[in-house]
Amino acid sequence: MLEGYHVAKVEIIEMGIAILGLALIYSYPVFPFFPLALVAIASSFIPHELAHKYVAKNIGLEAGFRLSPFYFLLSIVVCLLTGGIVKLGLAGAAVVHGWVAPGDEGQ
Repeated sequence: MLEGYHVAKVEIIEMGIAILGLALIYSYPVFPFFPLALVAIASSFIPHELAHKYVAKNIGLEAGFRLSPFYFLLSIVVCLLTGGIVKLGLAGAAVVHGWVAPGDEGQ
């Protein structure tokens, strides 16, 4: 079913960092909720990002998750500076490479 679909080691590492960081952000300042935040974020974040990758692959493009260090750190700083009132989920993005045929974009 998923033949030819490969998740690179760098994607796994960067997704792991993003998930841990987002779980810390969303459990701050009540850290006992960290395990719940970790499960909730991992169970939604991983399928969401892989869906971007597999849809792109389906139409002949290459894609992969990339951590955005600047926005990731910005999310942490904003959370800390506001005492956890403002929480941004700016960890990274699915970066897509390739040429899109007319009619394929947005699918």
